[in-house]
Amino acid sequence: MADQLLPFWVQCTKPDCRKWRQLTKDIQLTASLAATYRCGMKLGNVKSEGPDHCSQPEDSRVSEVTDSWWHSMLILPPLLKESPASPFLAAYYPDCVGMSPSGSPGSVSLAELRADPCRAVQPQIPGLCPYFQPFYQPNECGKALCVRPDMMELDELYEFPEFSRDPTMYLALRNLILASWHRKCTEVLTAQRCAQHIVVRGLVRVRCVQELDRVLRFMTRKGLINTGVLAVERPLLSERKAVVVVGAGASGLAAARQLHNFGFQVVVLEARDRIGGWVWDDASLGLTVVRGAQLSTDASTTRSP
Repeated sequence: MADQLLPFWVQCTKPDCRKWRQLTKDIQLTASLAATYRCGMKLGNVKSEGPDHCSQPEDSRVSEVTDSWWHSMLILPPLLKESPASPFLAAYYPDCVGMSPSGSPGSVSLAELRADPCRAVQPQIPGLCPYFQPFYQPNECGKALCVRPDMMELDELYEFPEFSRDPTMYLALRNLILASWHRKCTEVLTAQRCAQHIVVRGLVRVRCVQELDRVLRFMTRKGLINTGVLAVERPLLSERKAVVVVGAGASGLAAARQLHNFGFQVVVLEARDRIGGWVWDDASLGLTVVRGAQLSTDASTTRSP
């Protein structure tokens, strides 16, 4: 019932406003509307707020959402509609991974999974490498940099103990963040980019957007998002410490870049007169000779010339 009757709440995108406004019940919130909404926007169905729309006071109920007791009083957990994580998690029951069953088409039934256990191992995401997946699938073995979409890991429970009783909100936000990053991992993922995809009715959307920044910073610190070669305009985290990285090989340079993106002051120490470590190509004889890293293969499947 809450999924159908409660109104949507949307935040003004003006930097000097950022107030929350309630839409009329017949309006469907979309990601494009959330990304562009401003107080008093002429939609024909947004409540009128007077001539100077941003100067109007915010609903007093919004301030109560930030209180610690508010989340514990929720009767129904928030289930997101049209989450970017939906294509990745078609093999799971939507409400177990923080998504609304009414807004998650294409789910695979349990009977279909039992008939063909390997069917949902690699979801087909357009433009995404099938080996570059952020979530474990139900019938999949463990692999690096993946999480279970239907449960919190130990470090997550330690960081967010308030979600230990009912992790639905956390799972919804974490899965949305990971899916958004894997869909476009060439740009820094921000809370603003993710917030527009939080589509859920009621004031709980306000709480979800407020919690989003905490979850995104944790996932960044954990190294699951915002990694690699990125054009970072400002530090990803508020770090002001100095760090020394020993070794200018591939791992050392990658660590130095990531720490610099976090805001650390980084110094890299290297004993040789070059960088690259084991990656070393020598062209002094007129042709390139690989003197560093070598490709190791299984002798039982590949023969060396």
